Amino acid sequence: MVTMAATSAFFPVSSPDSSRRPEKTGNGSTNLSFLNPKPSANTRVQIKAKAHAPPKINGSSVGFKPSSTKSLDDAPAPPARTFINQLPDWGMLLAAITTVFLAAEKQWMMLDWKPKRPDMLVDPFGLGKIVQDGLIFRQNFSIRSYEIGADRTASIETLMNHLQETALNHVKSAGLLNDGFGCTPEMYKRNLIWVVAKMQVLVNRYPSWGDNVRVDTWVSKSGKNGMGRDWLISDGKTGEILSRASSVWVMMNKRTRRLSKIPEEVREEIEPYFLDSAPVVEEDDRKLPKLNEETADFISKGLTPKWNDLDVNQHVNNVKYIGWILESVPTNILEMHNLSALTLEYRRECGKDSVLQSLSAMDHPEEEGGVQCQHLLQLADGAEIVRGRTEWRPKNSAGLPHTPQSVGAVESGLSLHSLSVSFQADAPCFQLFPAFSFFFKVEPFAMLLPSIETATMLRQFLNKIPRKSAKPDPQDSDGIEPRDNSNGFQCTLGGTAFSSRFSVVKRVSSAVFPTGGAEAVDPHMSFKDVSNSQKQSLFLSKLSLCCEVCDFNDHDKNCSQINLKHETLIELVDFVSSGSVKFNEATIAATCKMCAVNLFRVFPPKNRSNSTVGTAEDVEESMFDPAWSHLQIVYDLLLQFVGCSSLDLKVAKKSMDHSFILRLLDLFDSEDPRERDCLKTVMHRVYGKFMVHRSFIRKAVSNIIYRFVFETQRHNGIAQLLEILGSVISGFALPLKEEHKIFLLKALIPLHKPKTLGVYHQQLTYCVVQFIDKDPKLASVAIKGLLRYWPITNSQKELMFLSELEEVLEMTSIGEFQKVMGPLFRRIASCLNSSHYQVSERAHSLWNNEHIMNLVSQNRQAIIPLVFSALERNSQNHWNQAVLNLTRNLKKMLSEMDEEPEGC
Repeated sequence: MVTMAATSAFFPVSSPDSSRRPEKTGNGSTNLSFLNPKPSANTRVQIKAKAHAPPKINGSSVGFKPSSTKSLDDAPAPPARTFINQLPDWGMLLAAITTVFLAAEKQWMMLDWKPKRPDMLVDPFGLGKIVQDGLIFRQNFSIRSYEIGADRTASIETLMNHLQETALNHVKSAGLLNDGFGCTPEMYKRNLIWVVAKMQVLVNRYPSWGDNVRVDTWVSKSGKNGMGRDWLISDGKTGEILSRASSVWVMMNKRTRRLSKIPEEVREEIEPYFLDSAPVVEEDDRKLPKLNEETADFISKGLTPKWNDLDVNQHVNNVKYIGWILESVPTNILEMHNLSALTLEYRRECGKDSVLQSLSAMDHPEEEGGVQCQHLLQLADGAEIVRGRTEWRPKNSAGLPHTPQSVGAVESGLSLHSLSVSFQADAPCFQLFPAFSFFFKVEPFAMLLPSIETATMLRQFLNKIPRKSAKPDPQDSDGIEPRDNSNGFQCTLGGTAFSSRFSVVKRVSSAVFPTGGAEAVDPHMSFKDVSNSQKQSLFLSKLSLCCEVCDFNDHDKNCSQINLKHETLIELVDFVSSGSVKFNEATIAATCKMCAVNLFRVFPPKNRSNSTVGTAEDVEESMFDPAWSHLQIVYDLLLQFVGCSSLDLKVAKKSMDHSFILRLLDLFDSEDPRERDCLKTVMHRVYGKFMVHRSFIRKAVSNIIYRFVFETQRHNGIAQLLEILGSVISGFALPLKEEHKIFLLKALIPLHKPKTLGVYHQQLTYCVVQFIDKDPKLASVAIKGLLRYWPITNSQKELMFLSELEEVLEMTSIGEFQKVMGPLFRRIASCLNSSHYQVSERAHSLWNNEHIMNLVSQNRQAIIPLVFSALERNSQNHWNQAVLNLTRNLKKMLSEMDEEPEGC
């Protein structure tokens, strides 16, 4: 190719007629025209097909000598040939060689040595993108070695993971990846989440190791109260449909765990995302029978989920159920057959402490070479988790025939030599972009790559050419900020500079990101396309790239930078979670520095009033950080970093020092509840991993509590800090140290004072009860603290105190009870006389507790006189009939107790 380019620069030659080849649409092609909405005439910018533009190098036109009557309109006429112009044209040679390198650069930056078709360059990094007018999401995957089985083909779990990943990325691209996947604002307010009810998968052919597959997914309406999601998996090269899947999703209340109808407000939010199309898999109406141990042919018992099997909701991942179902399938079926069809009906969720059994029964064994099985996955007590049906075909048989509806994935106008892309402003995921359509032609000009030896030779040749500094042409940047090209080569032609990042390695010198003299790989490369020796340097380079904080206040202006950093952060998390990184002193320092730059920041002053007790109102007023899409991944990276088994704690504590921990604790005051939840998990992991920092963390949390109680009475993260402390207290060794008892007395007990107690009261009660469980003698200390801070005018706080008091009394021994029973029951008597009927009812309910009644019975001579007079006042003066009835019953109960002999 280089020889041809050089020759054409020296001597003009005739170019063959590059007639366009017709497109191939064979049996395996992908063409879902039934899903393509026809663009309107006024939304597409019409550009002349096969239009040729003069070649440009970094924005400068290069006029090649025409060789036929089909010359470019704006190309200058060739000069008359003389002896002088028979000499080599060094400028044209330089232009030709640079063109070769620019073409090679585009290919190498795609991280693939093979020439790619134009339709394969749409999503070079496999991160997914929106197509089909914003309604269809497309993502590319490469089948890895750990995703295949003994026959070198992908497993059904691999395909299901790809379906799940594409669906989540689709939701993420729409900005709906909140606490519940696909959760709209109205769903968030109503505590609604999506859960899958049914799944159907048809597999025509399993991809092999190294194959590139493309997954298209979209959502549609399914009945009155459901949503459908469909997938098409196709071969990335041929477009052949490999698998089809359809699913039905319903809404569930996150708190009650019950199914719910779709509210009209939610329906209005989600309908713009629906694509009006039928499911790609026709619904199987056959009933899935329930199996039992008598009707099942094969049973696998004692299945328990591991920690890695749980998803972010702390429930078993849906894909794991498939693996458990296959546990009871005979080995000879797995070896001799391929799973061709799968139907699952999800009945309930499964937690981390569940014990399951898998049951399978063969319906029609060896019918025409195929096998059909019925499955049931249930808990040990018989509660159903999943019902399923599988169909198997021999491994040497042909795949399932294509139906007209399933032929092809959504092409969006992609072909071998042309690319058509269309976006609409009314699409849900593209509200930030104006409506536009464009079409451009990609001629199959020589996109061949020179060998490394040839590239090295040409670079040495170009380095000998005299250089002069010049600013890059702004027209060549394509809206991307110019990068430093000092590591590549730069040469000039006609006053215009052009450069190349052909060299993929460069030197990095920084006190924060030391490399020890090693070469760092270009951060835009992928970990899978560099050698193992370069991965460590690439990790440092990507960390350095992510140290630049993006401005989310002007998302349109910084869109490219935000997306690039987002992709890089995801790569870092995947690399750390894979266990491939070796955390030495350099990588530890660089990781902590990147996390500090992105996470540590000053929050704006709080303007909210602290006059409320603090309940759901605080949640409604929560402010969400616009940069959360980046912060969430940084927190995930920090969590993976701290939890890494190969982390040297002696080295890590140099970077994760007291200053780092203090700034991490300051982030608990964030207004964003999502950030506080992430911090809770990270800090719990830090406390468990770094034993040397435990005492310091407890003191730092105590200081935060002191400042909150006695100075500001404003802090957003007290509840999360108390959750961490609850776990810490439960792990205290016995006997309790004196510093722990002081922490209860001077930090936890005063937390009952602030008016915002309702925000964290549940967590505070748990911490107090944990202390009493460790040392029962602290029960009297806790009761005295409650009486000290008992509210007088705040009835809502008084109800909380009564509830906590009941939990404390349940763990109180007779000796500790006698220390405080006098002042305690004077306060209870006052609550019995409260004009607030809820307070009075709650005080009456204490007497229904068996343990409390046992304590009162053993000390009735001292307690009944304190209480009986209050009951008499209630009988005469209280306005509420329910309270009067409770008073009458309690008087009768105490009278009977007083009549009992002393020994009873």
